[in-house]
Amino acid sequence: MPATEPVDEIQLTAGTTLEWPEVFERLGASGTYWLATTHADGRPHVVPVLAVATDGMLHIAMGPTTRKARNLARDPRCVVTAQAPALDLVVEGVAERVTDALRLGRAATAYGAKYGWQVTVEGEALTGADGAPTAGPPPYDLYAVRPSTVFAFSADGSAAATRWRFDGA
Repeated sequence: MPATEPVDEIQLTAGTTLEWPEVFERLGASGTYWLATTHADGRPHVVPVLAVATDGMLHIAMGPTTRKARNLARDPRCVVTAQAPALDLVVEGVAERVTDALRLGRAATAYGAKYGWQVTVEGEALTGADGAPTAGPPPYDLYAVRPSTVFAFSADGSAAATRWRFDGA
């Protein structure tokens, strides 16, 4: 069960409403995610990333000198999209750097289990011998995306399109 629970849910179309824990589980099962950040001049920047769902949020590892990391350091607001099993998902939120060793360790374990990407905790970041094409070279800062709004759209018509809002939204 995710640590982050919605405070509001609105069904946008007719159909069966999915429960948030099931949607979060499907979000975590997605393979490729797209992270949208903003350049200093307001232009959008969208790139594919590898993400894992731990501690009730999506986590994304990236080199501190990558464009996405520099954009998030300046403006932490972002959007992550994913195609999960039978759902298209949009997560609007704020990216927060994770430096806690326990949370870093859980994310490192999740990256290994999900993608076979072996990283370890070193200081306040992750490191590994093999770089990930979407993360840049090591070390990797880890960001948790704290959701403000999540949209789920059924890809096969089996569920209602739904919006969840979270604290601070």
